[in-house]
Amino acid sequence: MVTKKQDNAEPSQEEIKEAEKQGVLDRVRENATTQNIDPLKSEDPEPARFAQVNLDGTNQLEPLTDLGLEGLEAAIDPKKDDPLPEESIAKLLILERNGKNRTDFVKLLMDRLKIKDIRKELPQAGGPDYTNDVSAVSKL
Repeated sequence: MVTKKQDNAEPSQEEIKEAEKQGVLDRVRENATTQNIDPLKSEDPEPARFAQVNLDGTNQLEPLTDLGLEGLEAAIDPKKDDPLPEESIAKLLILERNGKNRTDFVKLLMDRLKIKDIRKELPQAGGPDYTNDVSAVSKL
């Protein structure tokens, strides 16, 4: 039973522990009511196409990032008999942006996915706001 103390009296250890416990419980209750439990449910009427890309399985796709530009273009060609699904191409784009981040490769993958703004449509793509442009500056 908690007794009422005078204003200048020190609280007992029991009162301190009870107050700490109550504070923790209050924070847990507040988080439970304000936390967005399902990240796919948002206030946006239409979530982005690639709102959640499962990054499992990227090890199998990583060798495609080592192909040349023409090889990668052939590998992701939508006119192939068994084309790569868009989710796999999104994983490739994430790997490229978080790895070598080459401008031509990023543009190719974005064109294939019909992405205009990578930050809004594929937030997991990471990378800096620039790409590593490897085009020649001069003839040297």
